[in-house]
Order: sequence, then structure tokens, then C-alpha cells
Amino acid sequence: SVTEEEFTRGLLQLGGESRAKKRALVIKRQFEGLEEATDVPGEAEGRRKGEFIDVLEDKWSVDTEAQQLLKAQIGMAPRELVVFDRTLKWGPGIDVGMVEHERYLKDMADC
Repeated sequence: SVTEEEFTRGLLQLGGESRAKKRALVIKRQFEGLEEATDVPGEAEGRRKGEFIDVLEDKWSVDTEAQQLLKAQIGMAPRELVVFDRTLKWGPGIDVGMVEHERYLKDMADC
């Protein structure tokens, strides 16, 4: 995926004590219920499961191999990175009227 390539080239392949490494911010979002979610045919862009998690060709099954590789890559990230790590419930997008979502956006902006 593009994100995987950006992560690898931008963080893992930088040599030594690069200034870019020290200024990088990794946003690690996990969605509760995403793996169990089912897409509705014709679902609007930005609400489909496959846009947020690697799925197999059937577009429904989670690609567990890709998930294991992602976890391994995250484990290789330099320790000096700033990591914004949050878990949100899978749902219909961000709603700034919800306290949980408002806090999520504020915390991300404060990183």
C-alpha cells in the first residue's frame, strides 16, 4: 500500500540520527469493530472497510498476513518518533458533535 511504502522509505530507511526522523509523527488509528464490519454494496467512499484495513480479493476477509507485516513494521519504528495512538469505534466517520471525536481531533492537533 502507499502508506506502507511511505512508512518504509520515510522512516525505516533514514540513516542514523536524521532530523527528519525526529520530526516525524506517526498516526496509529485502530477501529474497534472494523474487522467484523461488513460493507453494504454501493457504500459511500470513506465508509468502506477495505479503505481502512487490508482485505483479500473477496473484499470482505481481513488479510491477516498483511496485518502481521504491519505490526512487525510498527515494531521497527525508531523510538524517538512521536506516535499518536488512538482507538475509535468503527462507525460513520468523524462527528465533531460527539465529545469522543472532538477530543480525538484536539489531541491529534496538539501532537
